[in-house]
Amino acid sequence: MRCSANQAWISYDGVTEHLAFQAAGPGTSWNYPDPWETGTDYINIASIEPINVMGGSFLAYRHDGGFVLGGDVYWVDYVVPGAGIVKREDSDMPDTASPPLTFILTRITQGNATPAVNLLLLD
Repeated sequence: MRCSANQAWISYDGVTEHLAFQAAGPGTSWNYPDPWETGTDYINIASIEPINVMGGSFLAYRHDGGFVLGGDVYWVDYVVPGAGIVKREDSDMPDTASPPLTFILTRITQGNATPAVNLLLLD
C-alpha cells in the first residue's frame, strides 16, 4: 500500500497499483480491475457520516461498491482515515434473498511487523 496526503493505493501483484481510497466529496467515483474476478469494480463515495466503532464516534467515508457502473450496490465500506475500513456490509453472495453480511471493527492490535485488524461478523 502506498499513501499520499489524500489517497491510498494498493497493489495485488506488487507491480500495478489501484486507487483504494481518496479523501473527496460525495459523488466522487473511480474504478479498478477486480483482482479475483474478470471485470471491474466501481466505487462511489456516497456520503461522509458519523459511525460508532470501538467505543467511539468517527466520521467515515461511505463507499458504495459494485461490479457495473451505475448498477446495484453489492458492498458498502465505511472508511475512517487513519484506521481504514471500520464497517462493511457485503451483499455479494449467491443467495440474494439473504440480508447483507455485516462486519464491524472491534480491535486494532500490534502484530509482529504491522497492526492487525479484528472485524466482528454480526448477524
